[in-house]
Parts: sequence; C-alpha cells; structure tokens
Amino acid sequence: MSKYDELRMAVSSLVYAEDVYWQKLYDVYHDFQIKFREYLGLTTETVIDSSSQKQAVLITGLYDQSSNKVVPTSPSSLPKEGRKLNFHFLLNLCSSETEDIQLQELFDVTVRRNGDEYYFDSESLPSEVKCFEIDGCVDVNPFFDEIYSKLMSKLNVKK
Repeated sequence: MSKYDELRMAVSSLVYAEDVYWQKLYDVYHDFQIKFREYLGLTTETVIDSSSQKQAVLITGLYDQSSNKVVPTSPSSLPKEGRKLNFHFLLNLCSSETEDIQLQELFDVTVRRNGDEYYFDSESLPSEVKCFEIDGCVDVNPFFDEIYSKLMSKLNVKK
C-alpha cells in the first residue's frame, strides 16, 4: 500500500469516527423528548394556551424568536458549536386544577460526548451534567434531575 493510500485510509477512518460521533448525539436528541416525558410521568399530551389552542406539554427543537415558539427540528438540522449539538425544549406547565398553561419554561441544551460520557449543559443550570451511555442507551436522568430541581426551586412558593 502506498503512503498516499495510507493517508486516504486515515481520512476514511476520521470521517467514519466523526459520523459516529454526531450520530450518537443526534440519537440523544431524538430520544430526549420521549425520555423526558417518561421521567416526568406525563399522562397528558396537550394543554391549552391563552388562545384556547391545544399545545404539546413538551416540545423539543429550536427556539424561533420571531414566533416565540420552539419549532420541532430534525437532528441533522440542529446547530453545532464546536463539538456540541444545540437545541431547546419548552415545557408548558398548568396547575392541578386546569389544563390552561400557567407557565412556560424554555431551556437551551448543549450536549457533547467523550466516549461513553455525555455532557449536558444549559444556561439555566449552574454546571454541566455528566451522563453515561450504558449498553448503547444514554441515561439522561441526571440531567433531568437537575432540570426538575431547578423548576421546583423556581416554583417553591414561600407562604
């Protein structure tokens, strides 16, 4: 094999490794909504906005400032920042007495990986959260725990 062929093989290996890297992050994004719904124990699919329109309780995608909504987005269309994949999620919260949206919480999320370690970050959280891939499945619960704690702290009413 010539030296040029060796260089070409090295480039092929690099391209393959990059494809695997991003595909794993795309898979995390793809599964994010399903896993977060399960984590929250959601039984309601929709809630009612101020215009009496049904809205999903949880929406993942990209935040569109002009429409003030999170727009569902395919994984490969999400922006990348270095080795991080960026997306948003919106949680529409209602009280226990009604299905009317009382509060909307928007979170930005960046995720990167190093082997079987996945690092989730959000401007809403004090620090990055490490999650692990176990048997091909990323356990995102530590990140969800931080989001839940942040929301409960925000919603904690002093009587």
